[in-house]
Amino acid sequence: SHAVPANLVGMQRDALPTAVDDFNWKIDDERKRRDGTEPGEILETRPAAGEQLREGSTLHVVVSDGPTLVDVPSGLAGMSADDATAELRAAGLEVALTEQPSQEVDEGVVIGFADGDPGEQLPKGTAVRLAVSSGEEFEVPDVRGMAYEDVVAELEAKGLGVEVEGDDDDDVEAGHV
Repeated sequence: SHAVPANLVGMQRDALPTAVDDFNWKIDDERKRRDGTEPGEILETRPAAGEQLREGSTLHVVVSDGPTLVDVPSGLAGMSADDATAELRAAGLEVALTEQPSQEVDEGVVIGFADGDPGEQLPKGTAVRLAVSSGEEFEVPDVRGMAYEDVVAELEAKGLGVEVEGDDDDDVEAGHV
């Protein structure tokens, strides 16, 4: 028989075979979520470290599936950034705020998730990025009479999309706005 090595706990499960190959043990996995652990990390062994296990016997290992899952709060869009941050922290999630210009949403108000819908549950401690309105309004410059290429460059620099509509006007040179 062999003593169960103390270094198994905390090791990644995929490194286990090399650590115990010589002992001829069968390995039985049990998956479990535990906060503060990495997926694949060995959380405990049965028998415990230092106890004897005969060759051919089964070593039971409890392997982490990562932190426990928490519910992602809904209805964050439209809340103040502070309220939304408090909701996420209360749920056990971390928060990162990203400012985005918006003409529809007031400054400091959450527009939504910056990286798309994270789903209903996330591992505890996951950072969630919220898009928050910077409230930036921009003036549309007066572009009448400017050459078309200059207008497009000016508007796109301000983050505006440009859609072209042709119009015959006797007073304006062709190709100008």
